[in-house]
Amino acid sequence: MKYRHALFLNPYIEKNINNTMMLFPPTGLEYVATSAKGLVEKITLLDLRLGGELSDPEKLLKFISANIDIVFVGIGWDRQFEDICQLLNRIPANIPLVVGGYKATEKVEELFRLSPNINIVVRGEGEETIKEVLRFKPLKDILGISYRQGKEIVHNANRPFAHVDTLAAPDRSLRTQDYKLTLNGINIANLTFDSVLGARGCPFNCKFCTFNLNPLGQKRDYQARNPKSVVDEIQSLTADVILFSDDNFFAIPKRAEEICDLIIARKIKKRFVAQTRIDIAKHPQLLEKAAKAGFKALLLGIESPHDWILTQLNKGFDQATIRRSFKVLVKYPIFYSGYFIYGNIGETEKEM
Repeated sequence: MKYRHALFLNPYIEKNINNTMMLFPPTGLEYVATSAKGLVEKITLLDLRLGGELSDPEKLLKFISANIDIVFVGIGWDRQFEDICQLLNRIPANIPLVVGGYKATEKVEELFRLSPNINIVVRGEGEETIKEVLRFKPLKDILGISYRQGKEIVHNANRPFAHVDTLAAPDRSLRTQDYKLTLNGINIANLTFDSVLGARGCPFNCKFCTFNLNPLGQKRDYQARNPKSVVDEIQSLTADVILFSDDNFFAIPKRAEEICDLIIARKIKKRFVAQTRIDIAKHPQLLEKAAKAGFKALLLGIESPHDWILTQLNKGFDQATIRRSFKVLVKYPIFYSGYFIYGNIGETEKEM
């Protein structure tokens, strides 16, 4: 027995076209939708931010009623939370409704209270959990879910993290259209945009980080994908610009260098953006290869110019290290964008 037609829904509707959130594909939802392949007869992936006929709630609900027999919804942010709950309440009660995502994991009880139609909340990473739901495994035996049992809410034990190399890369053919490199409502040079997740977790422990632990209190130890699988995924993409959404793409310099070598050897012509730390300045050979491979921008977590705040945040470097690092970084044809935090505990207005 299989579900006939599953809908994977990114429910956010952006009224402000200048919102940078318009830029990013719903990668987490795409991973989960891809993991459902072969377990359901048909998959529809719908990102309401992209507009189109089904971004109209009335038409969407008619489409669900006429075509869909199970709905999965990704709730990653606080934004539009009440509006999303109202939409979920209008989905026919006879259609199983499963929600997941970072914010769903954080607000399990609240979601069940606000949306009586929700049957299951998937907590944490959902790729393996969704497979068991679609295989009709008894709910009591599925790790990582909360579900209704009569008037009670049952919370099963957390699911251990799957290794990143066991997870299939998102199937971009499920998308209804390409994502554009759009900033402030302007599509830059008609470039298309995508994101690739080369690793999950982070090896560092900055005190301010909201992703150091997930809402379940689990720490995702740093796990990096096989470099060849990362470059295979990149080579399969049509996008002009690719963001590595890793917390720190260069966390293992030797591995990052291997990825750059493969990109260069395969003559892949794309523009890359990645997040990293200023530690990258210790590896000039890697910076040289990154520039040659097509890295155009690095997003650096600097956080503060004040040594006492850097110590408070557990960054592992001081102002002098930042200055020395940038003397190296500016030698390469790469744009550097610094992240800063102001309003730290004890920080004065003058220091800000």
